[in-house]
Amino acid sequence: MRYELLRLPSHELSAHLRDMGYANPLMEVMEHHTCPRCGQELAGRSNSCQQCRSAEEGPSLWPTSFASADDEERSSWLEGVSEAKTLNETLWLQCMEGGFDKEQLLIACHLISDLDEHGYLSGEVAEHAAGLEVSVAEVEEVRQRLMQLEPVGVGARGPKECLLAQAKVLGESMPWGEAACRLLSEQWEAMVEGELRQAARGLSLPLAEVDEAFRMILGTFYLYPAYGFQGRDTETVMLQPDACFTVIGRGPRATVQAEVLEARRYSIGINRKNLGLLRREAEYKPGTQEKMVTWAGEVKRVASALRQRWHTLQQVCECIAEFQHEFFTAPNAGDASLLHPLTRDEVANALGVHPSTVGRAVNGKNAVLPDRRVVPLSFFFDSSAPVQALIAQLVAGEETALLSDETLRRHLQRAGWPMTRRAVSLHRESMGILPTHLRRRQRRFHPQGIQN
Repeated sequence: MRYELLRLPSHELSAHLRDMGYANPLMEVMEHHTCPRCGQELAGRSNSCQQCRSAEEGPSLWPTSFASADDEERSSWLEGVSEAKTLNETLWLQCMEGGFDKEQLLIACHLISDLDEHGYLSGEVAEHAAGLEVSVAEVEEVRQRLMQLEPVGVGARGPKECLLAQAKVLGESMPWGEAACRLLSEQWEAMVEGELRQAARGLSLPLAEVDEAFRMILGTFYLYPAYGFQGRDTETVMLQPDACFTVIGRGPRATVQAEVLEARRYSIGINRKNLGLLRREAEYKPGTQEKMVTWAGEVKRVASALRQRWHTLQQVCECIAEFQHEFFTAPNAGDASLLHPLTRDEVANALGVHPSTVGRAVNGKNAVLPDRRVVPLSFFFDSSAPVQALIAQLVAGEETALLSDETLRRHLQRAGWPMTRRAVSLHRESMGILPTHLRRRQRRFHPQGIQN
């Protein structure tokens, strides 16, 4: 049970505990009303403590107008938050209503929980198949069905597969749909390089038809499924981080403290009222005493599994604070280029646990940084984050002259990241940044580009 609770993201843990409380009359699940920023328990209906409301440094975790809103506006905003759904919740509801059988729902749950912040599948299909003890074909079948849900392309392995899924679904009834599918599947490299004439020759299609399909891909499709979901009239949901990193002091002597905020939100105990009723029932109803023993044992196991979850999270966060000390304490703290390469194996060795335990602890968990940004814990294990941060900064600084992959490579080498031009291209593609030719064409045809 401890591994099952450890892998659950916070919103799924809350629902899981409530379900267990409904099924077990002796289990009392108390979910405390806490400040999402610091984890302090709150009184009444307030949604932040006074200290956090008055804090001036860093961006807020909720809309800046919230602090000055009157009661009516605040109530309206809260109603919107309660009705809003996250991407994972939306996908899960679609799976429940989409004719998935029990085994397919289990596979879908694992795939949905492994989506990264862009909406792509992080792990390999084979890893999920091995973990679930099912065939790769069964997992792949569910993943293909998942990509047809809204937002279309979610669960894809990369930009090409994501765009192709949209072309098959969104362009099914459009005159340019077939050309878009063929352009993405057969002439991807030519399209990325902006060589539409070459793509038209390879497809044996008129250039005008290929150009129309290309324009529709640029103007209609979204590169990241998660962003496509956010753009469909959804409410902004206040993130509730699972852990918090705090910097104490300044300069070389600064220390980083980690705290698991989630540990303040829940407590599990025996429901005393139901216990008294069941004791009286046991006096005249056979079998009640045995059920009470079973229910009480389950309460004990759940409470122990929760404590183990929080202990493991605390240890992982403390390791992150130690390994990534410069990221938290440097003058330009919070810059992804300061991250040191960190693997789950390194943390597992430091803690004396299996790497899969670290993976479960990190999965779907968020942390609030000292500058009040909320990031997934997996952010600290992304070895490409420093390189991609530098590439993003360089591309963002482009004005008239666009930077080629070779130019980016030279900039990265001067910054202490030697790599090949092909490696730079792979990083750029994984970030959804188009190559020079296509960025130049994008500016000419569609100023906002494919990332809209």
